[in-house]
Amino acid sequence: MTVDTEKLIERLAEVVEPIRPLPRPWIRTAAWLLVAIPYIALVVFVVSPRGDLISKASEWRYVIEQLAALATGITAAIAAFATVIPGYDRKFLFLPALPLAIWLATLGEGCVQDWIYLVPTVYRCGRIGSASLRSFSSVRSQQSPWR
Repeated sequence: MTVDTEKLIERLAEVVEPIRPLPRPWIRTAAWLLVAIPYIALVVFVVSPRGDLISKASEWRYVIEQLAALATGITAAIAAFATVIPGYDRKFLFLPALPLAIWLATLGEGCVQDWIYLVPTVYRCGRIGSASLRSFSSVRSQQSPWR
């Protein structure tokens, strides 16, 4: 290092003041939630995505989906706030795994139920649609000027 660099380091070291460490990740997450939850609640109640939201809240699967989604978001926020602190344990990255698995499992159950219900309908519509396409293509081929 040059002499100027060493002098700069010495000058900076003389006037350095201790800094306040970042609050714990769960405290920062709580502060974030104090701002986020009222905003999300306002959006849900003003622009409600469902007309039957109150009646839907009595269904256990819907409640579990929503709670798992909320838990996934909260644990992901804790993990995000923990990973930006140097030297903090990286095990926090796996914190959202369990609520995410529960959330995806409940969503997957709904998808399987919809698929079981829709397959006969889709198959029937597919047969009608393919018959319509065949008849349309035969009409188009008869009208084609490039025969």
